[in-house]
Amino acid sequence: MFFSIACDAARLICDKSQVKEASLVQKVKHVFHLLFCKFCRIYSQKNTQLTQLLKKENVKAISTEREKTMKEAFEKELIKNQS
Repeated sequence: MFFSIACDAARLICDKSQVKEASLVQKVKHVFHLLFCKFCRIYSQKNTQLTQLLKKENVKAISTEREKTMKEAFEKELIKNQS
């Protein structure tokens, strides 16, 4: 099937979409894949959350201490969204 892609490819397209590097065909294949794959939907949601957090914080280069704080905030957000 033309729109059928593996999970590895779906995750790669997800990552490329976050940085505006995915083509329209890749995006369509990704959306179609997400209709059927729960695991990739979760990955895509978490990837989007991470990207939004990084944009919100205007992160370019971070210190080790800031990285630890962000990781803790991200893990809390993951736990909150699993409920």
